[in-house]
Amino acid sequence: MVNKPLQIVWSFVGLPPDHIECIELSNNPDPSIDSAFKIGTAAQTSVGLSALAAAYFHHLRLPKEITESEDYYPQRVKVDSQKAVLEFSGERYYTINGKLPPTWIDDPISDLYPTRNGRYVRLGCNFPHHKRGMLEMLGVPDNKEAVAAAMLEVDAHAFVEKAQASSLCAAVLNDFDAVDMSAHGQSAATFSPVRLTRIEGVPEAPPRSEQIGLDTRPLAGIRMLDMTRLLSAPLAGRTMAMHGADVLYVTSPHLTAVPEYDQFTTMGKRTTQLDLDDSEQCKTLFDLVKDADVFVQSYRPGSFPARGLGPQDVAKMRPGIIYAAMGTFSHTSSWWFRKGFARDIEILSGHVCEEARVYKEWLELQGEDTSEVPEWRNTPVCAVAHLTGLFLTFGIIAALCKTITEGGSWEVHVSLESVALWMRNLGMLTADEVYDEEDRDMPQLPPRERDPARGPSKFGLDLDDRVAAVSQKEWEFLSCVSHAAELELTPAIMGKAPVTYNAHKPRWLPRETDDIARVIDSMSNTRI
Repeated sequence: MVNKPLQIVWSFVGLPPDHIECIELSNNPDPSIDSAFKIGTAAQTSVGLSALAAAYFHHLRLPKEITESEDYYPQRVKVDSQKAVLEFSGERYYTINGKLPPTWIDDPISDLYPTRNGRYVRLGCNFPHHKRGMLEMLGVPDNKEAVAAAMLEVDAHAFVEKAQASSLCAAVLNDFDAVDMSAHGQSAATFSPVRLTRIEGVPEAPPRSEQIGLDTRPLAGIRMLDMTRLLSAPLAGRTMAMHGADVLYVTSPHLTAVPEYDQFTTMGKRTTQLDLDDSEQCKTLFDLVKDADVFVQSYRPGSFPARGLGPQDVAKMRPGIIYAAMGTFSHTSSWWFRKGFARDIEILSGHVCEEARVYKEWLELQGEDTSEVPEWRNTPVCAVAHLTGLFLTFGIIAALCKTITEGGSWEVHVSLESVALWMRNLGMLTADEVYDEEDRDMPQLPPRERDPARGPSKFGLDLDDRVAAVSQKEWEFLSCVSHAAELELTPAIMGKAPVTYNAHKPRWLPRETDDIARVIDSMSNTRI
């Protein structure tokens, strides 16, 4: 079965409709978890799109002697919706030496606060410089009560404008009606969560022509320069690496590390660090660009072009490259230049208010008092973050397909906001559909710790199903939830996890169409 959302996104970027027949998705994917959103549909659609694009790219790279033979057919892809939803919580379930690592915990100051005009504002203070700037702007010490008192004196919208002007993160809590009536909400409307555009004004690149073998992974030999942070965008490089790409994850030695996410998202990648304020190290990055196939970044709009690393700059250095950018806000939005995180988008786009509304409706149907129930309720999984990472993967691979069929250099746009809007447009579930468990066995996410007394989770999966992802440090062994997409000929493979941020020298591996994972596995554990 193929769902309509997958067909629409696939066709929107110009990929051939007949190839959609190569994917099999689950019937009745929703409800999947305690959420008013169709998380099951969203999860299997995004996982399916990225895997199907990889299978199509594999098909395009095969020699005609194979594709024109009588017994050839493009490999099929299968995605189980429950496994896809479980993968959307993958950062909660990976282990190091059999033990669960600490989960991401928000700084105590990162919270929703009432303001003088009755609106709530969330302050994003999880990074030290954001927290320091926010406290300075409010003129208060590092004390939640003091912050709450100061927030009661500010106007919600004026405060957020001031915070954004200071490169800080703050978001006003909205419901769907408030979003739809706002000028920003109307400007953010978009037809697809992914947009591909050909980069003009750069040297023309002929169509790619290299070929691979039938059992070679789709992205073998593809070099990806990964300059992203946190969860959403780094998931794209992680998925690309599963399909065979050589992904070099570049971070700055000056930025705050986020090991809770990075140990999970760097699986299969190589890691290195470069200080772009150092002229020699900046030159090293430019040299890497010249031999890359994909350049992906997720920093604030304008920051990379200011360093000579905008789409045209990169395409001039390396004609035929894919330049992928993940932003917070939609490229059609009046706020496209602002910064923020997935949680901010869920708050200002109305998602957490809708979750709370449906939950309160269910409680009222049960005759319970809802006067103390908050106006917001988080989705059980980081759906917007995971969706954005997978749509970014899909856009990159779709653009790679175009380098074969059309040639040229391509830019990929994906934003947290456009993905959140796409998820909303899938439609909402009723309170009965989400919370009524009398007539069916409601699937739930398994607990982080395996409890033998509980038996298998309602997902039909146990966490003993976690697959091995051996670390490049011999004394550490990582495991994680397996990828939900099954490719018939070239299964996605979880590579080693570097664990450290500077495990490798800033250079590319030999450009071979053999599996990059085999090359990496054969190397020593020292910095190479």
